[in-house]
Amino acid sequence: MTTSRHRQRGLSLIELMIALLIGTILLLGITSLFNTTSNVNRMENGLARLQENGRFALSRIAEDLRMATAMRSMRKASEGGGPGATNPDRPVLSFANLGTGAWAAAGLPAAPTAPGTSRYLIPPSYFLRGHDCTGTTCAPAIAATPGSDLYNVSGYGALPALGTTVNSRARGGDVLTLRYLRGEGIPLRTEFSGPVNGGTLRLRAGSDFQLGPSGLVVVGDYATTAIMAVRRIDGETLEGVGNLPDARVLSAFSPDNDARVNDFDADLVTVTYYLRLTADPSRPGRLVSTLRRRENGIDVAVAEGIERLDFLYHVEDRLGRMRPLTAAQVQALPAADCAQASLNPPLVPPIAGQDALNCGWRSVRAIEVFLLANTVDDAGVLEEPFQYAFLATGAANAANVVQVACDPAYGTCPGGSITTLPSGLPPGRMLRREFRTVVTLRNNAY
Repeated sequence: MTTSRHRQRGLSLIELMIALLIGTILLLGITSLFNTTSNVNRMENGLARLQENGRFALSRIAEDLRMATAMRSMRKASEGGGPGATNPDRPVLSFANLGTGAWAAAGLPAAPTAPGTSRYLIPPSYFLRGHDCTGTTCAPAIAATPGSDLYNVSGYGALPALGTTVNSRARGGDVLTLRYLRGEGIPLRTEFSGPVNGGTLRLRAGSDFQLGPSGLVVVGDYATTAIMAVRRIDGETLEGVGNLPDARVLSAFSPDNDARVNDFDADLVTVTYYLRLTADPSRPGRLVSTLRRRENGIDVAVAEGIERLDFLYHVEDRLGRMRPLTAAQVQALPAADCAQASLNPPLVPPIAGQDALNCGWRSVRAIEVFLLANTVDDAGVLEEPFQYAFLATGAANAANVVQVACDPAYGTCPGGSITTLPSGLPPGRMLRREFRTVVTLRNNAY
């Protein structure tokens, strides 16, 4: 039997080098595959987050817009009322001078008429008002001091100032404030009795009506809404106090008209949308532009990565024509260009003058919403400098002129590009998408 003298004692240098080369190639391939997969996964997650944030933000805004200006009176004032009745003029009236003390702090306008006169109209801008904002200012202006802008959000504290630091209001983002009545209210048991000053509201038997700190209630049926000051006698009885002197009787409010009473503090909702810069908890020092919703002073985040917010207001003029306007244009709209006011019966002084005040806001029939959303975090790594186009002014579809934004942190930017967004933040390396919708104001029945 023959035995082999040659036994395998190891690998040669050439064999080792070939093995190392093959291993290195495999390792590079695996690393490249991992990086590619990681980038693709990060981009897909960013796109999914962008899509979810943009759609949710639009749906949340649209939900409030559909309720904007909603009161118990769902019909035009001309369909009900007459001389001596509760509402011969407009749907929302006040029988209390709301311009003093705690009532003024609630953001309500003061009575424009002299003491001793009758009711007055709550101006349309109290229920719907927008602000077209640039990098430094807004039009109409937003009051910096609570209580000085009685038609807007001042009753719940001023909005943050424009800036580029944490909790500042993002530059270039519009602001929209709207109000509506929420809740069914408690029906009247008997017809309203007594003069405006000292009249009695008797509620459904077994009611336990709780009066808020303001002492105000909203009384309304399908044709009329009025704000009154009352005191609580018990859960079934409210008595008017401190109202403007008026010899007339609110005879239109009766169970037959399904008249109901709502607490002003609990049921009249004030909602404001705006953009605010918030701190990124995962990356210290980094800021994220976030859509915020403020309801009766409680401020919550709706969606992150919303870096532009714009509104266009579709206004109906006196001839029934519709045209899109910015907030500043709606505010400046002359009475002759507003939708026709109530004709049956015609408006009478001083309410006619109040109707003309900011009449553009009662002529808004739809609101177009524009959002520019991003992926919040950088999405993928590209060889070329990341860039994207957006409207130079930040105004929704105001012009077709675009600028290119490029973040110099990721390479050399092309000539003519800008390195800072209108919000004051760097562009980063994020994907972006514009979301838009048009919402009809079904309750704006002025």
